[in-house]
Amino acid sequence: MNREGIKNISEFNDHLNNYLDSKGLKKDNYILRDFWASSKNDDYVLIQNQNFSGLSLRNLDFTGFEFNNCKFDNCDYLSDITFRACILKDCSFKDSHLNEFKFLECELIDTKFKHTIATYLLFGDCLIENTIFDRCYEVLEMSFGGCEFKNLQFLDTYLAHSQFEGHDRKNYSFDIKFQKSVLNKNKFLSFDLRHSSFKETILNQNTFSNCSIGAKTINYSNFTRENEFSFIDFQTIIKSENIHPSILEKCFGITDNIIKDKISRITKKSEYQTVFISYSFKDKIFANKLNKSLTNKGVSTFLWEKDAPGGKNLSKIMKDNIKDKDRLLFIASKDSIKSKACHFELTQGRLKQEISWEETLYPIHIDHFLFDIEKENIKPKEKQDEYWLNITELKEINSVDFTNWKENQSEIDFEKQVSELIKGLKK
Repeated sequence: MNREGIKNISEFNDHLNNYLDSKGLKKDNYILRDFWASSKNDDYVLIQNQNFSGLSLRNLDFTGFEFNNCKFDNCDYLSDITFRACILKDCSFKDSHLNEFKFLECELIDTKFKHTIATYLLFGDCLIENTIFDRCYEVLEMSFGGCEFKNLQFLDTYLAHSQFEGHDRKNYSFDIKFQKSVLNKNKFLSFDLRHSSFKETILNQNTFSNCSIGAKTINYSNFTRENEFSFIDFQTIIKSENIHPSILEKCFGITDNIIKDKISRITKKSEYQTVFISYSFKDKIFANKLNKSLTNKGVSTFLWEKDAPGGKNLSKIMKDNIKDKDRLLFIASKDSIKSKACHFELTQGRLKQEISWEETLYPIHIDHFLFDIEKENIKPKEKQDEYWLNITELKEINSVDFTNWKENQSEIDFEKQVSELIKGLKK
């Protein structure tokens, strides 16, 4: 090949003919292997409507070409071939065997791989748009790095031991569709899968590490074989939208329905305001349940039944601990609103709030009595003004609704409500 490179399709064909023997195989004594495009304007040299079918090409580099409507079909063995800074548009690889292919800084647009066996394919810093792997029954050791994906599809394809590695470049899209395929022991690393989808696909022992998964990325139609669950790391669960519990169990073998919340507590250093829980003893079942959930989530609490020291004055215990804690979490109910002890605690909390000018009272309600009570109904009369000030203050604060906690509410829903509650306790 001359140093000026190939300037047009005629020179390209001449060079290819010199490279091949009558059987379409590389000539033994032919050493040159580089096809280098050279044009006056540094444009791509257009190679179009070419049929490379039936060839067994090996050890070739193509640099700077646009292949348009070219076919690599019925090729018994295409090996160690590199496309560097090329465009492949409306091209097809069909009924062929590809081995050690490299696409480096290329654009693959409307390109099809069909009924093809592929091993050791590398895509580096490529734009891949409207490209399909269709009924490729063996795709092994394929690697994507630094690519932009606009509708890359794997249809009825077996894909194994391959790697999809993402990047943090802005305005790049990651749109990949897997449908009716088998994915076995592939790796998705730092990959944004929020706009991708897996449907009717077998997911066996794949790895999702530091990825972002959308709520609809993996749907109910996917499954695993013989409990060979895929692996998902903490960072992927944290960074992803809420994955439905049934998907977590079916595809990843995770049966904990609030795993994301638990991982958040383990992996993130969240500092919460400390809490004094004010409640009526008649509501102690709910109070204990709430206290357990709060402490499990890392919130420091004071609950009378568990934390009140013996041998000390009752009012002093209340005053000291309300002063010590950041917030007074009041469990509003018919019984607590009527409780003298609860109003003592509310008054202390309200006075602390007035002095500090910081939010102290934090109401939740387990019935609607707080919103129905009128001042004239408060007893005793001498406490009416004080109690009404407490009630009015509570009514002016957005109260979290726990009225369904008794009525067949699942543990999952209860924990979700508590998670919403503690958002208001973050420092």
